[in-house]
Amino acid sequence: MMRPSTLAALTLILLVSILSFQHFQVAHADTVLLESKALSYVNNVLPFDMSHYTITVGSVYSFPSAPNDPTITQAVDIDSRSSDSTIHVVCVYVNGAFHQCGVSPTGTPPVSDRTYASVKDVAARILQAHQEQTGLDSTGLLNALNLVNDTETTNVTLGDVSLGVSHFPDITGLQTVNGMPVSYF
Repeated sequence: MMRPSTLAALTLILLVSILSFQHFQVAHADTVLLESKALSYVNNVLPFDMSHYTITVGSVYSFPSAPNDPTITQAVDIDSRSSDSTIHVVCVYVNGAFHQCGVSPTGTPPVSDRTYASVKDVAARILQAHQEQTGLDSTGLLNALNLVNDTETTNVTLGDVSLGVSHFPDITGLQTVNGMPVSYF
């Protein structure tokens, strides 16, 4: 027969073990969810014909946050490779919600999912696919896109919506994370 103190200690150890394992399961589930979200975004939103590429999804990694800041910023690297090109993608999530996606192609130009007339045409395709993927209303951004000049890098404002469209890598205010330029938070 066990003494009450031994039974209490074993119960406490078992409870701590269960809680620690549950935290690992939740953290692992969140990581798998972000990897899955990022892969789905690459396959369904980006204007590439992914059937020409072998896709490798990297691990989720976190950005440091300021002291006392509860914001959790995480990213997922995805590499899509063909025999003559690579598309490196970094999808960034803030508190589990999609924040941005940076794309860096190398080698021959990526295989697109259709023919595009202009950067504005590509941006419209991405905004429409983003709306379908996330369920977020992109109407304001699509309306602002109508004001963008096709021949130059343009920033436009329509009401409380601001939109900038440019050829990569003409984006300013960047830092490099894992070799990929991303907006500084």
